[in-house]
Amino acid sequence: MYHIRSREKGFTIVELLLAVSLSVVVIGVFIGIIMTSYLRFGRNTIQLELNGNLQNALVDVERDIRFSTTYATGLPTPFVDTNAPSGGWTHRGTPSDANKRVLVLKASATTNNPYSPSRAPIYVNGGVTNPYITQDPLLNCSNTPPLGTLYINPQLPFYIIYFVENNNLYRRIVVDSSTTVCNGAQQYQKQSCPTGTGGSCTVKDEIIATDVTRFSVNYYQQTDDPTPTFVLLDPYKTVSPDDLALADNLQVTIGLQRTIDSVPVAAELSVTATRINEL
Repeated sequence: MYHIRSREKGFTIVELLLAVSLSVVVIGVFIGIIMTSYLRFGRNTIQLELNGNLQNALVDVERDIRFSTTYATGLPTPFVDTNAPSGGWTHRGTPSDANKRVLVLKASATTNNPYSPSRAPIYVNGGVTNPYITQDPLLNCSNTPPLGTLYINPQLPFYIIYFVENNNLYRRIVVDSSTTVCNGAQQYQKQSCPTGTGGSCTVKDEIIATDVTRFSVNYYQQTDDPTPTFVLLDPYKTVSPDDLALADNLQVTIGLQRTIDSVPVAAELSVTATRINEL
């Protein structure tokens, strides 16, 4: 009998172990690349989302700054906010915090959306007692000449408050509902509060941004001698912050941060704006 010897060789245990080890390494590298790409994609997505949220938030803030008439340190009489922090609103923050300031803006109340062409200002009745002008019987609500004085009566104001709470940036509206206005005009602006109901509140505070780690406000005065320059003011001093009355421009900076897979993703953006109205 003849025996045919096979020329095929099998694998040794060493070769099998080596092949398995190399396969594990290759698979591990491949999985690592996929995971890294996935995490990078997730972080990039969050980064884009934060950047978009920042831009949207600053659009709202800039718009309100431009249409405001005064930068304020708090709420005067007769404005009442029963949901204000202990001690009331202050532009310094509650408690005072350079990264969590409060922006208080005074603006003129309107009969319609303040950005609508059909809006109209609301005038207070200067012929009765009110907190905006000394009572004067010659100040009436008529616009008929020669005795009409409607347009020299003071306009009814309202206040916009931006503040940070639980890492959310809120926008609150505070209105004056106690002053007599001319011709029974109805104010478009509504008092807001955290719940949107109760007392004089009819709407909820608006959330402007989430994941907020910074909300800072700097005040600048523009000087024109000999060339236009901007001087940083200090209205946060403990004494009466007179610098606030000198401010022409505001610089608002908002910082956002979110954590994904234990890695913080942050974004920060600033806007500088000047009000176009002044009373």
